[in-house]
Parts: sequence; structure tokens; C-alpha cells
Amino acid sequence: MDAFFASVEQVLNPELKGKPLIVGGELDRKALSDYNSRYLRLRNLLAQRLYPEALEELSIIEWETPEEKMSPSLNLLKVEALAGNGQPRKAIVCLERALLAAADDTFRPRLRLKLAELCLANGLLAKARVQAEEIRRESPQSPDEVEARALLAEVERRVQEARP
Repeated sequence: MDAFFASVEQVLNPELKGKPLIVGGELDRKALSDYNSRYLRLRNLLAQRLYPEALEELSIIEWETPEEKMSPSLNLLKVEALAGNGQPRKAIVCLERALLAAADDTFRPRLRLKLAELCLANGLLAKARVQAEEIRRESPQSPDEVEARALLAEVERRVQEARP
């Protein structure tokens, strides 16, 4: 119930809407400190597998710093919270949106790998295969590519089991 009142207060109180990290060309240390403490709290909640609380903390982070909404690292945490909370379809959509955004080359394979794992877990074998093949094409001879090969083998095994 407290989360409900907090979200209502955010909507009604215009002063709470967004705290930019850079104000007047300089870093706002208080806003950065608030963001870092919320980010660490989010990671701790996920480590403890408290997924509903993690989703609440995530919504607060996204509300206070909207520029972080498409951050690949925050998206990976969001996907973990959604999947753990029993919302794998939302997690898949979140990853697909993150891939459409301008993710850099360091995060793209991890996003694709997580998407392939979720698709495989939910029986979306074609999507899982496409993502694993993209990882192999985009980042050959990387740790992500090794995991992608293992995922492709699992997809092929499941396809063979499904065939009569």
C-alpha cells in the first residue's frame, strides 16, 4: 500500500518529477548519490530475490532519472526482476526494445544472450535460434559466443524432440 501512495505522490507532486544528474553543465552530486543508492538497493533486492520490491525500486529509478530508462545495464536488471516476478513476456519485450535502442557493442551480446535464454525457456525456439546466431555473427570467439553455441545446441535438441 505504501508503494501505491508513493506513486500517487510522484504524480501529484511536480517537484519530485525527475532529478537530472547534470545541472548547468556540472554534476549534481546529491542526485548522483541518490541514484547510486537506489541502484545498489535494486541490486541487493535482486540478489535476495525480492522481485516485487525490485520492480518498485526500478520504477522509482526510472521516474527520477528518465535518461537511464534505456540504459543496457538497468535493462538487464529490469529483465531479471520481470522474469523473477513471473512476467517473462514483458521481460522479452523489454530486451527487444533495449536491442532497438542504441546499445553499444559491449552490451549487445549480453542483451541478445539473455533474450535467447528467455525465449528458449518460454518455448520460442525460432527467436532463440535467431538471437544465438546473431551473437555468433556479431561477436565471434567471445565468452558470449561460447554460451550462444550451447544455446543453439539446446534449441536443436528441443527441435529434434518435437519432430515426430
